Amino acid sequence: MRERSLSAVKIIGVANHPALIRKRVEFAKRPEGYRDRDKMDEMLGVIRTPHGATFIDKFISNERSDDDAKDEPEQIESNEDFIFPDASEIQERIQPIRQRMLEAGK
Repeated sequence: MRERSLSAVKIIGVANHPALIRKRVEFAKRPEGYRDRDKMDEMLGVIRTPHGATFIDKFISNERSDDDAKDEPEQIESNEDFIFPDASEIQERIQPIRQRMLEAGK
């Protein structure tokens, strides 16, 4: 339900963004529209934001370090037992993690 609501909000925002920007530009042209002018300058990168950049959602970087360039591409596992292990095997794997969390009082 949350994901559906979030998607709906994004669609509404993207669909109405051009109209909102037009209004912002319209108000920025008025003598009292200094806030809109400042915001437009921030959005366009003409002036810096007072608190730095804000990233919403996921940040994906295309930069690679020299070490990454030397590495071989990751091999994709094709073994179904590895990809979808038996439930009892999963329970055995997570039991020590549960025990440590219980001992730590979490």
